[in-house]
Amino acid sequence: MNDRSVVLLDESMLEQYVDYLHAHMSESGINGNLIYTPFPLNYEHPKEMMLKNIGDNIKKPFEATRWERTFICMDGVDIVAHAALKGHYLDAALHRCEVGLGMNQAVRAQGLGKRMMEHSIEWLKTNSPIEYIDLYVFSHNQAAIKLYTKLGFNHVGVNEDMFRVNGLPIDDNRMTLKLR
Repeated sequence: MNDRSVVLLDESMLEQYVDYLHAHMSESGINGNLIYTPFPLNYEHPKEMMLKNIGDNIKKPFEATRWERTFICMDGVDIVAHAALKGHYLDAALHRCEVGLGMNQAVRAQGLGKRMMEHSIEWLKTNSPIEYIDLYVFSHNQAAIKLYTKLGFNHVGVNEDMFRVNGLPIDDNRMTLKLR
């Protein structure tokens, strides 16, 4: 891997991040890629709404619902991967967060997912009161499940036929990691 840097998303990078997310999500289920988003193929996410929601949520403290901290991996000036940490929508679950990991097709299977997850886990341990990290991963994404298991995440359940993307039933696995 080259000198790709991992940085915390701030407002100055927000538009570039949303553009990256659009490109990343548009790869789901096409050109030999696994389906990794629960949206129909070619779904257009409303950019202005994403800019506002993410922009608002990255400013929230950990004590607020729906806070967000996102690490992005830069390859030069391009975003090539992300790990989005999000606070729960209920006050009673603010001791937990959810992580969503994604990367461009060109940088997969190079150890970047592991690096992004390890960075996020260590950052949460030293910079937050979060006690558990939760994630959801489609059952057919065995490479991701293997990575999360190696990082210490425990499998806690499966929602069978949770999503139907273009008519295809998709099972969704829930995994969790206790931080403290």
